[in-house]
Amino acid sequence: MNKSIAITFSTFLLSSISFRVIGDSFIDLELTLSSNDNISNASDNEISDNLYQLELTYGQYHYLDDGLFFNWFASLDYTQYSSWSTFDHVVLNTGIELEKKIGMGAYVPVVGVDVSFSNKNYNVDIRDGIDTAIRVFWKKRLNERWDTSVALGFSQYHTKHNIEGDIQAPTTPMNTLSFDAFAVSQKHLSANTQVSLNEKNSISMGVEYSDGDITSTVMSSSWMPELVTARVPDTAIGEGYYAYRLDGKMLSLNLEWDYILSDEYTFRASYQSSNINSDLGSYEYKRKKISLTIIKYF
Repeated sequence: MNKSIAITFSTFLLSSISFRVIGDSFIDLELTLSSNDNISNASDNEISDNLYQLELTYGQYHYLDDGLFFNWFASLDYTQYSSWSTFDHVVLNTGIELEKKIGMGAYVPVVGVDVSFSNKNYNVDIRDGIDTAIRVFWKKRLNERWDTSVALGFSQYHTKHNIEGDIQAPTTPMNTLSFDAFAVSQKHLSANTQVSLNEKNSISMGVEYSDGDITSTVMSSSWMPELVTARVPDTAIGEGYYAYRLDGKMLSLNLEWDYILSDEYTFRASYQSSNINSDLGSYEYKRKKISLTIIKYF
């Protein structure tokens, strides 16, 4: 099998799966250490932790005809937290991608669509669910060093279990709230630019805007009944904590540096900053995540 270029397939849960095409198939193993300063996605009393992620990806890359390409992948992802083991989870991902070159040559635009599915299982099953995402995109190589892309997508998370809990509140009747606080849907608009500094170094800069549901966990005393559309006791964190869902918008900035160590290994350092605001303007949520990754190509 012949070695070829590296390709990145991005999903909408603020994660990406990177793989290298080897002939018509690819296998990657990624080991990531991350620091997340707000794993509970709270507006105050944030919970921070370090996490370790191991991900194995396999897939195939096909040239169909007349500038048409078809890719598919499947991956198994295990994430473990240093302190909050209740957030540990296993994810089975699968997805397909269809691309079409508009013209001939290395610098013509490419348009495409991709669809992905993720089956997530946590140590505490209140968060278990299936995430589906669809995206249409446009990308173009500007010259030998610069690449750019724009994407528009939609994602939806369906929880697996019918969770019930005490949602009574002095000013809110029980029948006005759902228990399904982790079932969310969002629309996404993103743009990304990648520049190759030399044969070994590349930097990418991206921004993503999302509009839809927000899930946050706080102490019950911080909860405002008139804002939320769903609320349930969050047993993953502990007694007295509640997960709630409301409408909001998120703006994320992503920075990434890749350094090619050899034909078989790449080192990646990434930084992600997210700022979330509720539609009513009463709550602001901030999150920062720093990650270091070693990628092994087979």
